[in-house]
Amino acid sequence: MDFEKNAIVMKKLLKRFPILIFLALLLGAFGQGAAPAEGARLQPALAEMASESPEESVRVMVGARGERAELAGLVESLGGRVVKDLHILNALAAEMPAGAAADLAQHASVTWLSLDGPVVSTGKGGNGGGGSGGGGGGTSTTTETLRDDFNTVSYVNNDGSMPWSTGWIETGDYNGPSGGNVTVEVDIICPVLLNRCVEFDGDTGLNSTLEREMDLSGVTSATLTFDYKLDHSSAEYTLDVSSDGGAAWTTLRTYSNAINSSDSVDLTPYASASTRIRFRLSGPEEDAHLGIDNILVTYQTTSSGGGSSLPPNFYLDTLDVRDVWDMGYTGAGIGVAVIDSGVSQDHDFSNFGARLSFNPNSNTVNDVFGHGTHVAGIIAGDGVNSSGFYQGVAPDANLISLKISDETGMAYESDTVDAMQWVLDNKDTFNIRVVNLSIQSGTEVSYHLSPMAAAAEILWFNGVVVVAATGNWDGGPVYPLNAPPANDPFVITVGATDEKGTARRNDDSWMTSSAVGVTQDGFAKPEIMAPGKDIISVLSNHSPWASQHPDRVVNVGNSAQYFRISGTSMATPMVSGAVALLLQAEPNLTPDQVKYRVTNATYWVSGMPYLNIEKMLTTSTTGSANTGIQASQLLWTGNDPVTWNSVNWNSVNWNSVNWNSVNWNSVNWNSVNWNSLDWTE
Repeated sequence: MDFEKNAIVMKKLLKRFPILIFLALLLGAFGQGAAPAEGARLQPALAEMASESPEESVRVMVGARGERAELAGLVESLGGRVVKDLHILNALAAEMPAGAAADLAQHASVTWLSLDGPVVSTGKGGNGGGGSGGGGGGTSTTTETLRDDFNTVSYVNNDGSMPWSTGWIETGDYNGPSGGNVTVEVDIICPVLLNRCVEFDGDTGLNSTLEREMDLSGVTSATLTFDYKLDHSSAEYTLDVSSDGGAAWTTLRTYSNAINSSDSVDLTPYASASTRIRFRLSGPEEDAHLGIDNILVTYQTTSSGGGSSLPPNFYLDTLDVRDVWDMGYTGAGIGVAVIDSGVSQDHDFSNFGARLSFNPNSNTVNDVFGHGTHVAGIIAGDGVNSSGFYQGVAPDANLISLKISDETGMAYESDTVDAMQWVLDNKDTFNIRVVNLSIQSGTEVSYHLSPMAAAAEILWFNGVVVVAATGNWDGGPVYPLNAPPANDPFVITVGATDEKGTARRNDDSWMTSSAVGVTQDGFAKPEIMAPGKDIISVLSNHSPWASQHPDRVVNVGNSAQYFRISGTSMATPMVSGAVALLLQAEPNLTPDQVKYRVTNATYWVSGMPYLNIEKMLTTSTTGSANTGIQASQLLWTGNDPVTWNSVNWNSVNWNSVNWNSVNWNSVNWNSVNWNSLDWTE
């Protein structure tokens, strides 16, 4: 059944039964310990549709009580056609008349019957900024950064997109970063607790300074930002600037009586080929200490004619990814499955384990939509065509592309379950440790009632970390936080932040379109936030996005193209890449231990936990998340709740699962298609 026909069906349902669907949402929500109704197999709106339009064709997923072969024969005898064998759930996906589906639900060999609805992506268009690179004529602007986060005990850290002209230079204290009264260390004076910073001891005297030089020749604007903490009210420190390499200095700021703060300073009037900044103690106080961290200079240059420009990504700096690479962890050997619209092997992907399609209406494994390739680039793009400028978080991870959409971006939940089933069958062959789901159902339904959530849990219980997007919400009828797999309590659900065009974390904020809250089953989501605003990644050569949205294209050279887009779809692969780095370092961690590490080694932004990759890798805890959480009721072997760690999942006979425990009255069957991507955010 094509999407246009499916959309007509959904519109009919909404027109006929809006009150029924609304009541189903209100009455169907239940807590973790609530028992489902017995024997309810067929969703009432679907039953009504079968009565009024029995010949209308629908897609369904149906669970078998015994052998699936027997169920397949029954489907065909009722005029249906089996389209998927979903052994991961002992189920089939089929296309059949609505009336026949109602008859099928009454058969003794059927345990549950679900409408096989479309899935929706979780990406959104950007809202300007960044611009497009390349091209001839006109004027182009390039943004670059100089940065030092003091992540190592060194005066020569280069954490931005460009290097400083010199390292930090001490005067009045010549012991280097590890000794004396000016040091780089972890101390309570550091602006971010337990992070390394540069510290001025109050005994430095008035002659001790720390300065560094940069090349700001030809810039049109330049801004310095940094965090600082001062522990004594009577001490004074100053920030000075020089435009001639330190021959003459101008005082820009004087700091005193500040417990913990940050500052932003315009350096544009002092921009030159030898601009220097300097910190110094200007008022004596023996017991005063100053901590400085996250020093960042952001500057723009403008060129005209045929030059090209590359707008920056900031997330590698925001998440301290390069520091983890310096530790030797790049995701090598870890398989990451991307269940999406496919990944095109056009450029920037050197490590593919497999590329398959699970959509029967697709005749290629390439990404002719664009979403999956962009997501994969954030995970493991090697940036080779941008000279490393647009790399992914885990550039040496082994990508497995599992395409679930057709050429228009149309995909069904059964296609997603089919792909997850393939992961279960092949995880050992490709060392698949992570699955990225920047997609979700278009249906609000308890995780206890969702085949897609149940399949995600089976992967989790078999050692595969599942990372899902929380979804974007614009006030529409379906709240994505209540849609699988984002609402499943076991998986890692990711929300998105806005980096505000800088690599500083303390100015970031929650992206307002990113769904956040408590699911209908009582679980707070998302568990972690990552950057998702205006993210630049690989553009598939087979995608129409370049012609549809030319203002978002970043051209590099003659063939390689990148693309700027926003959404929780973009934040999710950052967490997937981070998990790949962690599992390379500690391959014996379980999914629950990984989730605990991800959600506890964090910063905090807008009152929510923010991904901290370096801390994940340097924390040794092996605590476990998800203790005591009930598994999906589709996986119960009876009416008694099954909690994680209460059974040996390797010994579960999935054919013995009691599928009668589904309460279909709680399902809202309103669905949306990937083509509803919002390009206006």
